[in-house]
Amino acid sequence: LILFLPLVSAVTFNIPENLTSGGPATITWTPDNGDPDTISLELANPRLFHDAIAIANNVAVGSKQVTVTLPIVPPANDYTVVAVQVNNINQVYGTSGAFTIGATVTSTSSSTASSLSSTLASCVFALAWFGIT
Repeated sequence: LILFLPLVSAVTFNIPENLTSGGPATITWTPDNGDPDTISLELANPRLFHDAIAIANNVAVGSKQVTVTLPIVPPANDYTVVAVQVNNINQVYGTSGAFTIGATVTSTSSSTASSLSSTLASCVFALAWFGIT
């Protein structure tokens, strides 16, 4: 499911849903003839931090997409992607609508497998120690 978030400029950005802190995000857009050749993208949330965080630099507008790894940020609503001029971040081409970034997803399966492997190795060693094969 894609959430369509238009920018003030002619570029229309598509921000995926279910984003997580530190996770991947593929941002796509539809360019217009009047758009610049390259842009930089920043992640902003004025409630949480003063300055925006650069997430993609020197992106060719004609590529129509970029995949980024989001920075580790607090889970919250009201994040936006801001398209800015590459050599002047004060020149804003547009801002997406607000979206949510959720908590970092952690995986317990690898640590569980590691613990199980260690336990199994200990059991095999104990059996061998007592001469049980």
